[in-house]
Amino acid sequence: MRKTDYFDKIIEKEIDANNLSGANLTVFKDDHILYRRSYGMADIERGIPMSHDTIFRIFSMTKPITAVSALILAERGIIDLYDPVSWYIPSFAVSKSKIANADGTLTPASSEMRIKDLMNMASGLSYPDITPAGQAVAKVFDEMIASRNTDHVIGTVEFAQKLGEVPLCFEPGTSWCYGTSADVLGAIIEIVSGMRLSAFFEKEIFAPLGMTDTGFYVPEEKRNRFAQLYRCDDKGIRPEPGENLAIEPLYDHLPAFESGGAGLVSTVDDYLKFARMLLGKGTYGGVRILSPGSVEYLHTPGFDYESFKRIQSWDSLKGYNYGNLVRIMEVPADNASAAAVGEYGWDGWTGTYFVINPRDNMILMYFVNRCDTGCNNVTRRIKNIAYSLE
Repeated sequence: MRKTDYFDKIIEKEIDANNLSGANLTVFKDDHILYRRSYGMADIERGIPMSHDTIFRIFSMTKPITAVSALILAERGIIDLYDPVSWYIPSFAVSKSKIANADGTLTPASSEMRIKDLMNMASGLSYPDITPAGQAVAKVFDEMIASRNTDHVIGTVEFAQKLGEVPLCFEPGTSWCYGTSADVLGAIIEIVSGMRLSAFFEKEIFAPLGMTDTGFYVPEEKRNRFAQLYRCDDKGIRPEPGENLAIEPLYDHLPAFESGGAGLVSTVDDYLKFARMLLGKGTYGGVRILSPGSVEYLHTPGFDYESFKRIQSWDSLKGYNYGNLVRIMEVPADNASAAAVGEYGWDGWTGTYFVINPRDNMILMYFVNRCDTGCNNVTRRIKNIAYSLE
């Protein structure tokens, strides 16, 4: 049996068990495609098979693109990562910031939130959850969703301004919390560039790299390639509308809120171009997006490893550190895998996952269209097989 046959056995088993509708898998190594295959269906109800140009909601795989955009601006001297966020969005001024305590009381913040805190998820900004800070953020998301039915739809910058008015879950720069940092970063990119986030991404990244199927919505002529999103429960898989984090579920028009943390759609081939640019130290197809130094910084851990282990408890981050909106492998033994030190990447709520391994000159792209599946047992198995290929 060929080693690549093990990919097929695992993914086909998941499809046969009605856990997935389909998948796209690509392994790129030593400057060529080592293995690539599409499995199953992109849309069961419409009878559309999965293909390499299937368009996926990539949710949090938007974040590395936002991080690269910030580094582009830093290279030009337009921003500095030590700049206070309040220089661009005044509602984040330390004089106005509060820390939400577990008992619901508020404590004045003493630390200025900086752009580098947004890049490291060290801002104290939360996603909606059951904590006092998370509940306050949830109200902002609810307000934004409600605004869609009004004459004033809340956009990217206004959303960030409102986030500056909610309490934080800790002093900026002192801990880690996965939250809305990348959305605030996206707003800063809009403010300093004078462009919508979609326009900045297109001009500085997508057009130069030839990422023609990546953006914040799916045009009518591409709708037949747009994967249905599914959820899996005890009855198998069923369609999921994709309503999460105030992302408009239909993706049929350019939204007012362009989420730097979760808003993009893309294909496995498009995102591979972005990953190849990073593996190529900032260059792809003769086009330079970032300097080698900026790419090196992108996958430099932002925390002391032992400290990071203590402040986060995700199984998917065992062995990893974090920085600049990507995970970075630091201790493979803690991950109980064959992963390389320095491997980095991220995944999305909707089942998209990528790995860049500079040591072995390898990229792994594994996209499925099932929510809550970004990194799980199957993903780990897929990655371990990829690491065994020659």
